[in-house]
Amino acid sequence: MEIERKFWVQSFENLSYEKFTIIEQTYINHIDDFYEIRVRKYHNEDRFYMDFKSKGDLMREEFGIKLTEQQYNTLLSNFNQKYLNLNTIIKKRYYIQPGLFLDEFLNNLKGLFMLEYEATLESVENFIVPENYRVIEVTYDKRFKNRYLSGKTYEFVKDIFYESYEKIT
Repeated sequence: MEIERKFWVQSFENLSYEKFTIIEQTYINHIDDFYEIRVRKYHNEDRFYMDFKSKGDLMREEFGIKLTEQQYNTLLSNFNQKYLNLNTIIKKRYYIQPGLFLDEFLNNLKGLFMLEYEATLESVENFIVPENYRVIEVTYDKRFKNRYLSGKTYEFVKDIFYESYEKIT
């Protein structure tokens, strides 16, 4: 079971993440399916996965299968080309601290930063965002799920989301 709170990062200071990796990911099933199926490539580590996530917000079932590079490439090449193109592949720099992850989106979503906190239900509910981040919590907003962001641009995201959330200045 994945328990996670998600925050749209408006600004941050003193980024102190020591480790990061570059991730490419895309979704290979349709929006209304019960499980989202994601394939991921970790560039720095040469790892490949297919992950399954149930619908949900704060709590979701999640499990994954390790793939070979050939399996990963075969899945992508066999996926219906109508849905998969360079814009639907999310590329991001994934900064890691214990339980805390910062996604710096690249390519068409460049400029978007998301902070995720994963842990037990009790600690997630009591989590306090570090002082050096200015964020808006979006845990329950489906428009901030990576699956929804796939194929969007940062300008689109800003325009749509600033209508729903007050910009922090």
